[in-house]
Amino acid sequence: MDDLLIHWTIRLALAAYTFHLLAAACPFYPRTLRQRAVGLAWQLSGLLLAAHAVAAMHLFHHWSLDHAIADTARQTGELMGVEFGQGIWFSFLLIGVWWGDILWAWLAPQSHARRPRWLTYALHGYAFFILFNGAIVFERGVTRPVGVVVCGLVGSIFIAQQIRLSRTSDSSTDSRPESTSSPPSPATDIVPKT
Repeated sequence: MDDLLIHWTIRLALAAYTFHLLAAACPFYPRTLRQRAVGLAWQLSGLLLAAHAVAAMHLFHHWSLDHAIADTARQTGELMGVEFGQGIWFSFLLIGVWWGDILWAWLAPQSHARRPRWLTYALHGYAFFILFNGAIVFERGVTRPVGVVVCGLVGSIFIAQQIRLSRTSDSSTDSRPESTSSPPSPATDIVPKT
């Protein structure tokens, strides 16, 4: 039962994150409904990611950080030949950054909506890197092939939206005088704002 809770919280977090990206990329829903779905999916995925960490720390590591570091080192050693237990801090950092973004959206939504595009890309790039490693590199069983499909889907969404953004940017600059053209609004980013 303990393993199920640990595994299913991360699987559901990945599903919610994937839905978050799909909802943001889908132009078929009204903007306000899409924004609400994107924000809720982002928050749910952050909650499930934190629940996964709490479940693993409580049920498997018994709140021993030394045990968590040693287990991470063992897994890294088995997979890559080099034991590196400090990698667990990267996962903890992701949870902190994710929740920092959620809190920013709650406490200062206008500021959050105007954040620089590079910050959005950095956040989602880091999330993708950690989730890729967790879902594919360090996972076994059915989660690994599902993780490959999900990561492929996320990568495809990113590429498709970059193409769409470049077309939007090209058409907007073609129709305006050169001195007044501007980059696309952060609200049209491939990686959605929450």
